[in-house]
Amino acid sequence: MSHSKTPIVRAASLSLCLVSLLTACSETSAPTAIPGSATISAVSPLPVTAVVATRVPALSVVVKDSEGNPLAGAIVRFSIIAGGGTLSDLAARTNSSGIASVASWTLGTVAGMNSVAAITEPLPPIRFEIVAVAGPPASVTKVEGDQQIAARGSAVFVRPRVMVTDTYTNAVSGVPVRFAIGSGGGTVSGGDVSTDSLGTATPEGWILGSSGAQKIIAMVEGLSPVVFEATTFEFPEACATIGELTERTTVDSELSVHGCQGADGRFLEYYSVRVSSAGAWQFKIGSSEFSARLEIRSGTGIPIANSRPAAGKTDSEITAFLPAGTFVLVASSTDADATGHYHISSADGRPDVGGCEVGILRGYSTLQFAGSQRCSSGTARSTDQYRIYLAAGAPLSIVLDDYSLGYNLLEIRDDDGKTLATGLAKDYVESTLDFTPPVAGYYVIAVQVEEKYELFVR
Repeated sequence: MSHSKTPIVRAASLSLCLVSLLTACSETSAPTAIPGSATISAVSPLPVTAVVATRVPALSVVVKDSEGNPLAGAIVRFSIIAGGGTLSDLAARTNSSGIASVASWTLGTVAGMNSVAAITEPLPPIRFEIVAVAGPPASVTKVEGDQQIAARGSAVFVRPRVMVTDTYTNAVSGVPVRFAIGSGGGTVSGGDVSTDSLGTATPEGWILGSSGAQKIIAMVEGLSPVVFEATTFEFPEACATIGELTERTTVDSELSVHGCQGADGRFLEYYSVRVSSAGAWQFKIGSSEFSARLEIRSGTGIPIANSRPAAGKTDSEITAFLPAGTFVLVASSTDADATGHYHISSADGRPDVGGCEVGILRGYSTLQFAGSQRCSSGTARSTDQYRIYLAAGAPLSIVLDDYSLGYNLLEIRDDDGKTLATGLAKDYVESTLDFTPPVAGYYVIAVQVEEKYELFVR
C-alpha cells in the first residue's frame, strides 16, 4: 500500500521517515532496505520549459531490484536543489509497483533552471529539471535615455530604452513595443520593435522638434505607457570645425581675429574628436601668449565638460568619462579678444590623471576606488567629484553602490561648491539622490566612501 502524501505545511507530519529512515512509521511497517544492486529511474514525463511560479505535473520515480522487480516500501526523499519553489511532499514510500511520487512541484519565481533531486540511499539520486521562463508582460519601465538635452532638430545622444518584465520582474523577450512622439513635433525612426533577450527595446533614433515640450512615448499593449522627456538646447555659437584631433596627438594652432568669435567676444576653434572606446579621456590646452580654456561638447553641441584654469596658469585640461562616439573640442581663451599660438592634445587616460574633477554625462556608470581623483575634502576622507551639465528642470537620478559597506556620502553641489542636495543612504550599501536643477549649467556630484564604489548617473 502506498504511503499517504505529506504536505509541507504540516510540520508535525514531516517526521515521517525523515527523523530516521530506519524507524517504522506509525502508519506503515519499517522501510524496505535498498540493496546496492537496485536501480532508481524517473517515470514521470516533464515539460522542458514552464512559466515561473506555475505548478507542474507530479514527480515519480520507480525503484527496482537487480532482477527488475519493483521494490515496495522504499523511502524516497525529494529535495529542491535549484530555482527555489516548493514541493507538496518531502518524502514518499514506493507502492507495490515500486513507484514513489510527489503530488506537485511549484516552480520558483526567478527565470532559469529549476531542479529537484529524488534520493534513496545508497543509490545515486535522480534529477528532474525544468527551465522556468518569464510569464506574460506585467510592467514596462525606463532603462535609459530620459531627461536628455539636444539641439533643435538633432538626435538625442542616448536612444530611449525600456524593459518589459513579468509579475516577478523577469525580463520578457519578444514583446512588441511602439515608440511614438508625444509632443514637440520631433520624429522617431524604427519605432516598432520587439524586446530582445534582456527584455529591452529601443527605437533607431529620436530627433527633437523645434519647440515645446519634447516627449516620446513607449507603449506595450495592455500596460501603462512610459514617457521620455528631453529639452531643446540653443547652440552658443556656430563655428565650423577646423579639423580632427586624433587620439594621443598634439596639434599646434593659433587663435586669430579672422577666426570664429563667440557672443562673449572670445575667439574659438572647433575640433572634431572621435572616441574609440568608452572610458576616461583627457584633453589639454596650453599657450605662452594667453590663458587657455577648453571645452568638450557632444556632436550636437551639448556641453559635457569645460576646464577651470587655476589662477596664474595659462594651461588647462579636462578629464571626462565618455562613451564611444564623435565629440567637439573647443579651444579658446579665458579673456575676450585674446589671440596667439597654442597647443592642444587628446589622450585616453585614467580618472586620477589631471586634477580633481572628472566630467560625466547622463547614462554613464563607473567603477572607482575612493580617492581616485585626489580631491581634498578638508577631512581624513577624500572626495571624488564629477562635473555634469544639466538643463533647467530636467530631473537627475544618481545611485551610489558602496562596496566597502562603510561610511558614504553623496551630494550634488553648484559650480561654486555649495551643497544643494544630499543622498539618502540605505544600510551602508546604497545611496540615492534625486535632484531637479533650478537653472541650466554645470553642477558637481560629490562622493565620499571608504574604498570601492560604483556610480550610476541617470
